[in-house]
Amino acid sequence: MKRIYRSVLELVGNTPLVALERYAAEQGLEGTLLAKVERGNPGGSVKDRVAVHMLDTAEAEGKLRPGAVIIEPTSGNTGVGLAMAAAVRGYRMIVTMPETMSVERRKLIAAYGAQIVLTPGSEGMSGAACLAAQATLRSGAGLVTAACCAPVRIPMQTLVPCAMAKVVCGGAALEAGASMKLYELAQGKQALAIGPGLGQEEGTWRAIAQLVSGDMPKVIDADALNLLARYGGKVGANTVLTPHPGEMARLTGAQVQEILAAPVEYAQQLAQDYDCCVLLKGATTVIARGEDVAMNVTGCEAMGTGGCGDVLTGVVAGLMAQGMTPMDAARAGAYYQGLAGEAVARLRGSRAVTAWDVCEALRIE
Repeated sequence: MKRIYRSVLELVGNTPLVALERYAAEQGLEGTLLAKVERGNPGGSVKDRVAVHMLDTAEAEGKLRPGAVIIEPTSGNTGVGLAMAAAVRGYRMIVTMPETMSVERRKLIAAYGAQIVLTPGSEGMSGAACLAAQATLRSGAGLVTAACCAPVRIPMQTLVPCAMAKVVCGGAALEAGASMKLYELAQGKQALAIGPGLGQEEGTWRAIAQLVSGDMPKVIDADALNLLARYGGKVGANTVLTPHPGEMARLTGAQVQEILAAPVEYAQQLAQDYDCCVLLKGATTVIARGEDVAMNVTGCEAMGTGGCGDVLTGVVAGLMAQGMTPMDAARAGAYYQGLAGEAVARLRGSRAVTAWDVCEALRIE
């Protein structure tokens, strides 16, 4: 008779191991290469372990008692795991996250009974824009202009003093009325990076739609990808889309697991659908344009930290601004960012790596 578990939290951990025999053989590896299938946790990720450990520790130390309220600023899988664990243990859970987070993520956390409190997108995500701007400079772009909402100007000028910060709207979120200012600001520029720290409001899409559909060389990432998936439309020539598997799922309608199982095929299909270059981020990044496909093998697990995608956007945009084709810029950008990540991991250890470290370690020759 199979064991009957008394709580869903008993299912956290003890996830299965799978031998990657074919991959190990292809790479000429000796011994047995194993993968831990952490998506087998009830909340769908390894962060379930973190969440349960946090509650266990807080209860054991007397910091968390019956009737307590847990407040957590999070927008990722840690929030999902905590919301699930709090529901099982009977705690009220309040999750704060930027309004730039996807509707799907909000619904998932709310489904566990957590209360969602949204903070203004630009105010909560100014670091994304700063990382992209600094990475563009580090990639060799001589002059970088950051179009931003008023709350982002001071962080941008403080953290990235070599970039010019131009305020295009006075509020915390980009509004439709900023469309003309953005269009005028883009004139004369060699390339655009659209998405990091942008926000996902309807007015934001109206503000950027003209630039997205235009033919100026550009990288579309992060919030801009989610808006594109929601509202549709073309992306114009000379474009690089840089989705991670979750964003790719929203763009294609496929499941994340399907994309992970066939990344090359999905990257090629999206490139065909939008007539552009696609850089599908992952453990092995796939770059596709028509029949031309490249696989980037530099990088390390430490680069899964938040903000590294914004750095990559800046690097690719900076290389395009210097005359590289979208495909060449995507390949070179992924390669050099991966080398920077490896260098920082060797210096600091994989757990201490931040996106800013990766940005500052960029060396493009």
